[in-house]
Amino acid sequence: MEGMNVEDLLLEKGFDIEWNRMPLSKQYSSFNPCVSHQDFTHSFGHYGNCYTFNADADNPLKQSMQGSSQGFMAFIDLKVDEYTETYTAGGNAEVGLKLLVHDPREPPMMDTQGIALAPGNHAFVSVKRILYENHVPPWGVCQDRQLEYYDTYTLNGCYLECRSKHVVRNCSCRPYNLPGTAPTCDPTTMFTCVNGILDQVIRGELKCDCPVPCSMTSYSTSVSYAGWPKQTHPYLPCTILGDGLKLHNSKRRRVQRLL
Repeated sequence: MEGMNVEDLLLEKGFDIEWNRMPLSKQYSSFNPCVSHQDFTHSFGHYGNCYTFNADADNPLKQSMQGSSQGFMAFIDLKVDEYTETYTAGGNAEVGLKLLVHDPREPPMMDTQGIALAPGNHAFVSVKRILYENHVPPWGVCQDRQLEYYDTYTLNGCYLECRSKHVVRNCSCRPYNLPGTAPTCDPTTMFTCVNGILDQVIRGELKCDCPVPCSMTSYSTSVSYAGWPKQTHPYLPCTILGDGLKLHNSKRRRVQRLL
């Protein structure tokens, strides 16, 4: 485990959104029927590979009409039978997707935010945008600081940089999912050093000075489920490449429809 490059391992063996690795059908509104994996931005997160749709804050895709049929929709093969994590070794016991709707200028923190979606269902996710304008001193306590690895000051960006600096200072490396230029930690160092430092940050023993931004955007989400697919005529808006997605028999329970 020593010397292993976790980033290379995740890219080679982890959950992959590319067509030839993970059969996936994606649709953005009835006016733009299909999108490809090139419309997603990859990053490393708490759970490994993380993919963001509509990540370009300067040229965002916009939904002109309300309603689930006018928004983003995806059929995803979760490959449940290929999960290798074990809870006793620090892995996750859950099966499914972790989804977060966030400001494209703010990096996601999937370990503390987001919602869980179960496989084998049709999940409807409604979204509400909330804009906060906070007061500067002496009327308030907001501050907009310059971050080292992010263009816009956000709470998530500040917390991620703070975690990274504490780990680098104590372990001489950084976790694959935290920003910085230090070499990434191998799995052995993650267990012997990094996890303990991050626990100290969570408990407040190692401090993070992250004031509230003067302007911030959040999104509240609400999830409802329906059974899927219908036995007689499953609806597929785009051609699904590959043979990994079967809408019958044992493979049916592995599929998640997100709308």
